[in-house]
Amino acid sequence: MISLLQEGEVKFYAPTGEKISSKLPVFYNPQMKLARDVAVEIVRQLKPKNACCLMDASGIRSLRLWKEAGVENITANDISDAACELMEKNFSLNKAKIKIAKGDCNSLETEEGFDYIDLDPFGSPVKFLSSAVSKLKRNGVIAITATDIGCMAGRFKEACMRKYFIKPLVSPFSKELATRILISKVQSAAAEYEKALIPIFVQYSNHYIRVYLKCHGTISDVLASQGFVFFCKSCMRWKTSKIPVASSCKCGADLDWAGPMWIGMLWDSRLKVNSIKHVNDEALISALGFYDTHKMSKRLKFAIPRIEPLMEKIRSAGFKASRTHFCDTAVRSDIPYEKFMKLIS
Repeated sequence: MISLLQEGEVKFYAPTGEKISSKLPVFYNPQMKLARDVAVEIVRQLKPKNACCLMDASGIRSLRLWKEAGVENITANDISDAACELMEKNFSLNKAKIKIAKGDCNSLETEEGFDYIDLDPFGSPVKFLSSAVSKLKRNGVIAITATDIGCMAGRFKEACMRKYFIKPLVSPFSKELATRILISKVQSAAAEYEKALIPIFVQYSNHYIRVYLKCHGTISDVLASQGFVFFCKSCMRWKTSKIPVASSCKCGADLDWAGPMWIGMLWDSRLKVNSIKHVNDEALISALGFYDTHKMSKRLKFAIPRIEPLMEKIRSAGFKASRTHFCDTAVRSDIPYEKFMKLIS
């Protein structure tokens, strides 16, 4: 059933009442509203001259960027006849002059390229990456969604290595590592075209991760922040390294590892996004991983500390501290593990 809906400032028609599936000719996923809210906030600040929304289904992404972010030159793409017909209906309803490009997004042609590209597939984006990044202009930004978090977060290690050629790791901050794995895979695809992509924003939600990468700098800049993450399941200490050196933890236990992946900053702190709690604060902290107080207390047998007083202690000790949008029970900080353990013991 097709219903008239509203999201943000846009009214549009979309199917309702059916279970969301890749088998549907066209679908609208209301659970992705937050991702679209964030995209609007970011694109407002980027001010691209043109944009392309790949696999746009109902056209809601294009419409919101046109209406709420002020992007006048937008191309909306989908392979489905039904989707393109629905986009045309929605664009007409909103009197939006948005170009519809029907066809496989991998075959979409453009002479000039785009300042902003939004790729939001159903499942893994891997098979669409090469074509998408090839269309990105210098200093442009590409936003990519992935819903196959299970494999990148370490639950399905072999599947991750097949798709992404990167070894994942189960840890308290697995969702962050999944984000870094996706970033590295996109950077690898861009390197085929001698393009360097640097992350400027990342977002995690219940069933997806989303990364925004800017095409600037050099491939040497990208390589400088590739590395490995080592994690001890016994004492929950972790570290990073540029090379995969096998070693034991300081506690004597073996270290598990993940990589190679992006180990640099995830956010450009100049971008401000108010749709997600805590992200503006954690964007100021240059630290990979975070301290999940609940999981650590269960493993290491200490009383769960209250988050706010704990962060005050960390700041009083001369370090940065913030909550993280990745985990409600965690603190992101640049405080070393040993000093953190002294504060909570």
